[in-house]
Amino acid sequence: MTSDAMERPDGTLVTGAPVMPTVSGPTAPESPEVSPAISESVTPTSGSTASAAAWRVRPARPGDVAQIDSLVRELADFEREPNAVKATPEDFGAAFFNPHPRVHCHVVELDGPAGPTVVGLAIWFVTFSTWRGRHGLWLEDLYVQPAYRQLGVGRALLAELANICTSRGYARMEWCVLDWNESAHRFYRGVGAVPQDDWTVWRVTDESLKALSDRPM
Repeated sequence: MTSDAMERPDGTLVTGAPVMPTVSGPTAPESPEVSPAISESVTPTSGSTASAAAWRVRPARPGDVAQIDSLVRELADFEREPNAVKATPEDFGAAFFNPHPRVHCHVVELDGPAGPTVVGLAIWFVTFSTWRGRHGLWLEDLYVQPAYRQLGVGRALLAELANICTSRGYARMEWCVLDWNESAHRFYRGVGAVPQDDWTVWRVTDESLKALSDRPM
């Protein structure tokens, strides 16, 4: 996933590509205490299909799950993995809105003729750095629909997450970016992010994960 480009976090950035990934998954659950939602009224640049409209960044709500699911599937198409999404709206609802969520979601809501609609999202969770001895934030996915990428909403999503980090004393924010997503690379460098080229993401899943768990100690 990416943002104004699309990015997916795993260790450094993406709704996109790469940086590092050896964070120890989410730590103790934390409720997303956030600053007041960012909001703006913007007239899109020429070429955008969006008309002048007010938009805001806010924590996701249970009623957003269908739109979150749709955006995740759009992201999968963009990342050339249209059949990779196995999650359902119910899965997102259970993950984000249980009494002690370990993963959180912020969305961009835009006012339109038919009412407010969700046009972007950032899915994140809390990590921990043994080098720094402090928590951090892992951006799992950042996605904004193409028609709205010139409004600054991708940057606003990152700014809101950065605010969560600074207000809670987190040491860093990380994510992964696909190697071929050059527009995302440019976008992230523009906000001060640096790729962690010395790191490679490793993963064990499905049958390999089960086989590993079944091995005798």
